[in-house]
Amino acid sequence: MARILLLGYFGAGNFGDEALLADWLIRHGRFFRDQNFDIDVVVRGDKLLPGIPSSRQLLDSVSQLVPQKQALRLDPRDYQVLVLPGGSILQDSSSVKSLLYYLWFIRRFTQSTCRVLLLNQGIGPISSWLGSTLTPIVLRNTDMLSLRDEQSMQWAQKHRVDSGNCRLVQSCDPILLYDQPPLSGFDGSQLPARYFAYIPRRSGDLPAPDDLVSEAQAAATLIRHVREQTGMDCLVLPYAPEDLGFAQEIVAECVGDAQLAPGVDQPQPDYWQLTRHAQLVITSRLHGLIAAAGALVPCLGIAIDPKISQIGTELGFPWCFPATQHREDTFSTFADLWNEREHVRTHLEDKLKELRELLHRSDEQFRQLI
Repeated sequence: MARILLLGYFGAGNFGDEALLADWLIRHGRFFRDQNFDIDVVVRGDKLLPGIPSSRQLLDSVSQLVPQKQALRLDPRDYQVLVLPGGSILQDSSSVKSLLYYLWFIRRFTQSTCRVLLLNQGIGPISSWLGSTLTPIVLRNTDMLSLRDEQSMQWAQKHRVDSGNCRLVQSCDPILLYDQPPLSGFDGSQLPARYFAYIPRRSGDLPAPDDLVSEAQAAATLIRHVREQTGMDCLVLPYAPEDLGFAQEIVAECVGDAQLAPGVDQPQPDYWQLTRHAQLVITSRLHGLIAAAGALVPCLGIAIDPKISQIGTELGFPWCFPATQHREDTFSTFADLWNEREHVRTHLEDKLKELRELLHRSDEQFRQLI
C-alpha cells in the first residue's frame, strides 16, 4: 500500500486551514484511495475540521493522524508523496521557528525518492535573513509549487525557484471555490434577516502610534458606523479559537450594537454559512475575505497582514486599510465599497470563472506528477 502525507497548520481549529484540508480531501481523496494510497495527516492538535460539513466522513478517509512532534521522526522512505495543500506556512512574520520547521520537514523529504508538492501556497512576508536565504534553496528541490496569488509567483520567479527541479504553477486559494451545504443542525432562522459579519483578529498593536484607543474600542467604533450607515445588525464571527476572547471584548465595547454569531461557542460552528449569509463582511482574517469573495459578498479587509490587501486587490477588493479602524479615511473607504457593492458582485462572478480554470489546471498537473 502506497502512502501520502499531508502537511500544514491542521488541528489548531483555525477555520481557514481546516477548510483547506477538507477541500483537498473532497477533491483528491477519492483519487488517491482509488490508487491504493493511505492518507496520513500531520496535526498540531485535536481540533480537526470544526465547522466543516461531513467532517466525520472526511476523517474516516484518513489512515493516520500524526502529531507534529512525532512527525519529525517519520522516515521519508515510508512515503511516496508529501503534499502541502495550501495556506501561508511559508512566512516568518508570525514565527521564524515555524518557517524553519516546515523548511526542514520539506528538505528531508526532497532528499528521498518521495514526491514533494506544494499546492495553492502564499509566500511571505519573509523578512529574516535566514528565511530569505533558505526558503528558495529548499523550494528548488521540490517537484511542484502552485501559488495562489501573483505576488507569490513574482517572489518565486525573482528567487529563481524554478531553476532546480521545481515546476511553478499559477493557481488560486481553493477556498474561493469551496461550496459546502450547511452543517447538520444549522438553523438560519436564528440569524437576522440582514446582517454584516465582523471577523476579528488581534494585531497586538494600538491602531496608531498617537492613539490611546484600544483595538476593541476601535473595532466597536467602526461597527457602530457601519450599522448606522446600513441599518444592519452586526454578528462578530471568530474564525480561530484564539480570536474568541477578542471577539467578546469587541461585543462588550459595542454595548448592544453587535453580538457573537449564534453557535460560535459550539463544537461545530458553521463559519462558512454564517459568512455566506452576510450582506457585508469586515475581516482581519484572510480566509474571511476569501470566503466572502467566494459567496460574492462585498468585503472590507483590515490589513494587519499584507496578504489581506494583496489578495483583496487581486480579487477586486481594493478596500483594505491598516488597523486604524475608526478614522475618517476608514469611513470613506467603507462608503466607497458599499456604494460599489453591485459592481463588486459582478466583477467577482467573472473573476471566479478565471480562478476556477487556474485551479483546474493546477490540479491536473499535480495528478500528472503522482
